[in-house]
Parts: sequence; C-alpha cells; structure tokens
Amino acid sequence: MEKASNKLYTTEQQSYERRTNLDLTWFADTCWEFVFENDRDGNEVSGSSDALLAAVRAGKRIKVRIGRTFHQANFITVSTDDIVTIQASDSMNDNLQDPTRQWLFVSTSGKVTTVRHKISDANAIPEKTDDTMALCWFVELRDWSTGSGELQWIKDNAGGDFRLKIIAASELYFESEVYLVTDGLNDALFHTRHELVEKNGIFYHRSSAFWMPSKYAYNDYTFERANGTWSHNAEGSQPNGPIVWFIGM
Repeated sequence: MEKASNKLYTTEQQSYERRTNLDLTWFADTCWEFVFENDRDGNEVSGSSDALLAAVRAGKRIKVRIGRTFHQANFITVSTDDIVTIQASDSMNDNLQDPTRQWLFVSTSGKVTTVRHKISDANAIPEKTDDTMALCWFVELRDWSTGSGELQWIKDNAGGDFRLKIIAASELYFESEVYLVTDGLNDALFHTRHELVEKNGIFYHRSSAFWMPSKYAYNDYTFERANGTWSHNAEGSQPNGPIVWFIGM
C-alpha cells in the first residue's frame, strides 16, 4: 500500500509512505452487469448500445473497462446522436512520489481522451492526448426512480442517493456528492464533485450546484494558482431547467 499527501494549492508533498505485507480484507459489489462492447471505431461487438443508452436515461451508474482497468463515470453526457460519453474524474498515476492527476473522457464512439496535470510542477498546464480503443461497458443492477424535485419529495427521501439530469445542447447526468435539506427552508441545495471542462483549448475545474426544482449554476476555475487560491474564470446558470431528479432504490 502507498499513500501520499500534498499541501493544497501548492506543489509541496507533505508525506509519503509505502507499506507491505498488510492483512487486507476485500469486498465486492456485485450489482453490476455487462451490457455493451464496442471496437476502437465504435462498432458494436457484443451486447447492445441501446441497452446502455436506456440505462443511462434511467439514471443508472455506468462503468467502462479499458484494457484491464475499470473506471466509474462521475459525469455522463448523451449527444443529440445518442453517443454516450463519460468523465472519470481526478485519479492519480501509479507514482505517488511524483504524482500526476488524470481525467478520462470515454465515448461509445471508441474515442478516449486523457488529460494529465503534473502536481509537482508549479508551471505545468494540463496536457491532452486522444486515442481510440476497444471498450466494455457495464451498468448497475439497482433501479432509480424519478421524482418531481419538489421539496417534500426530497425531504421524504433524505439520506438517499440523488442523481440529476439537465437538458441543454445535450443530456447531462450528474451525481450529487453533498446535499442540504433543512426544515423551514423553501429549497434544497445539491453539489457535485469538480468536473473538468474544456473551453477554447483550456481546461477548467467546474463546481456545480443545483436548487430544486429547476435551477442550475456553476463556477469555473483555472488550474493556475494565484495567492494560494484557484483563479475564478467564469460563471453561468440555467434558472428554469428542465431538471430530472433520480433517487436510488
């Protein structure tokens, strides 16, 4: 086992530790099934792309296998021509003494985009590489129910897992990492983890928030650090939805 910690907003590594011969107990979540395989050109090899698309639109979580590595989607996009693209966010390479963060964008067209950002280099900017690969897709067996997004529905299901879909130029699916529901308030606030977005060839961290029933807002921050904080780049909102709400059964 290896673990490392880096000081926030700096390139400074605070600690590094490597341990061997640990007594580990492993657990498996068996609520996943194979649904679709495509070749590097996006052609269907086995399974059904329609089944994958239906699972996404039913609010289910998605995993993809690239070679021998499995990645779970943090964000999912469905284009107007029904191409599914997932973002697997913020993992590390296997060299924790000199770590590099990476994000994956994986599509049923066979396209895989990897964005890497070297933590130890204060002047580093994210680097992007594109490739085409054969992919295997998996969906969870758990069902998700849709709801109105009304406050009472959210309160009745507080403690559950929430997912959201917004419809803009494409369908965008988010999973709420943190949410706030308080008696006496007229709304509820949901946050997602940081998303990676590209605008004019430059990458930004996007922090998104949702208010029931239909408001969505975001802020984008650059990778460059100014005075120990992320630099604000842009913000936006979508005040009137539509937003579809899902809760895990």
